[in-house]
Amino acid sequence: MKLGFEFLPSTDWAEWTSNTRVAAGALCAAIMAVFVLSGEWNIDNALKKMFFATFGAVGCYLVAQNAIVVGLPMTAALAAGHQANLQMIVASNKDLGSRSCHSPLVFEAMPPMFDEICNISDDVRGQYPPGTPVIVSGYGTNLGVFKKSFRNAKY
Repeated sequence: MKLGFEFLPSTDWAEWTSNTRVAAGALCAAIMAVFVLSGEWNIDNALKKMFFATFGAVGCYLVAQNAIVVGLPMTAALAAGHQANLQMIVASNKDLGSRSCHSPLVFEAMPPMFDEICNISDDVRGQYPPGTPVIVSGYGTNLGVFKKSFRNAKY
C-alpha cells in the first residue's frame, strides 16, 4: 500500500524537466559530498565519512530530482486543480510490484516512483498490454493528477 494519494506527473512535464532534474540532483549531490568531506561534520572515521558522502549524495540527488518532477505539478494541483485527464502509455502490465505497490500498471517515459498505479487486479491489467494508451483521470492540472480512475484511451 502506498502512503497517501497516487500522484502522476504528466509525461510532457517529466520530459520537459528531465535535464533540469539531473542538473539539480547532481548539484545537490555534489554539495552534500563536499559538505561531508570538508569536515563540517565531526565524522572521525574515514569509512564513515565516505559512507555519508556517498549515500548522502545519492539521497540528496533523489530528493532534488523528485522535488522538481512532482513539486510544481503537485502544488499546482492543490492550489488550482480541477478534474483533469492525462494520457499515458503502458510500459508493462506484468510487474509483480514492490512491498508498497502490489500488481502495478507501469507507464512509459516517467521517472521512477511516479511511473505506476498500484493494486490493479490481474484481469484488469490483462486488458492493458504494453503500448496501450490510457487516460488517467483525477484532481489536478495538465502538469499532473491525483489518480482517481483510468480507462483505455481507444474506447
